[in-house]
Amino acid sequence: MITNVKTKSQPQVKTKIPVATVSGVVLALLGPTMLVLLASYLKLGFIGSELFFWGLTLAILIIVRVWERKPFSSIGFQRFTLKDAGWAIVFAAALFLSFPVIYGTLIWLEVPVATEMFKAIGALPVPILCLLALRAGVTDEILNRGFLIERLLLITNNKVVAAVLPLLIFIMSHLAWGVAHLLFVTVGGILLTLLYFWKRNLWLNIICHFVVDLSLFLIMPSQY
Repeated sequence: MITNVKTKSQPQVKTKIPVATVSGVVLALLGPTMLVLLASYLKLGFIGSELFFWGLTLAILIIVRVWERKPFSSIGFQRFTLKDAGWAIVFAAALFLSFPVIYGTLIWLEVPVATEMFKAIGALPVPILCLLALRAGVTDEILNRGFLIERLLLITNNKVVAAVLPLLIFIMSHLAWGVAHLLFVTVGGILLTLLYFWKRNLWLNIICHFVVDLSLFLIMPSQY
């Protein structure tokens, strides 16, 4: 007679998350949040805030290469092709074309759109606007898409958490721009998150973000 022999199930081995990864995630999540919450006390000003985001991004890149000892491809810096550039432009155009609809909705709801921040940026010279758009495209996408999405996926294995939490931080970091602008940021953040999950190539996000921001910055002077 042959009897079934029960074997002990092997215990599941939990993957240990490196301290470097957890530290990077905490820094990327809390950095922009603390800047917003302590803005009135820190008094960094426009230039100080820009330097803060460059410094925070540099710190994250150092954590990836030096502490985690991982390649930049682990945060989405993949091989870039002309086809990728085309998709970046398509998403940028879709995002840009959504703004008149949002703007019209805000006007219909009688929500003030022309904030002091918008007026100040609209008065800046074109070279400064290019640098501002470049900063936003590079640092926002590295922090809120490439690094946070990839590392939150590693830690939680949950796409919803990996998508929503960085999006909330991205929106919060734009609070100084006014309530109306948060609608633009939310729509843009959602589309950029979808783009990253679809292609998992951070170069597309950076180009798309840069093109959209620069286009908006350049038309600002005509609005005031």
